[in-house]
Amino acid sequence: MPTLTPILGLNVPIVNGDEDAWGTETNANWQNIVDPLGAAAVVNASSNFLISAGIFPEKFYLITTGGLTVTGTLPDPGTIPAGKLFTVKILDVGGSIKLVCANVTVTIDGGLNYFLNNQYAFVRLLANGSTYNVVGAG
Repeated sequence: MPTLTPILGLNVPIVNGDEDAWGTETNANWQNIVDPLGAAAVVNASSNFLISAGIFPEKFYLITTGGLTVTGTLPDPGTIPAGKLFTVKILDVGGSIKLVCANVTVTIDGGLNYFLNNQYAFVRLLANGSTYNVVGAG
């Protein structure tokens, strides 16, 4: 029976019968290399929330505001791997989402904050190591 990676359920390869260092190293790290590819985490929130980087390249935040302004706080892009993507979407009518960075000097596409005001509006942000770039919005 093959060993499966925990997230995507892929077969862990056996290299040379797992008899040598190459096979041991490949099998030991296979899930850390393959599982994050093509996968993403989803977070649901209905109040102020912290955005965090995980093992996945992208993380989705689905936000219900309850008619209020909800604040999402991004991590300092200098403290996470460059290239991480965060998508934030507002699900209900009447509220808004204000995105800010924990490091108050960091900009989001040139501004100190970013607002989502309409139901189903979303923004996709790319951490580039020093700031955030908007790479998609709707």
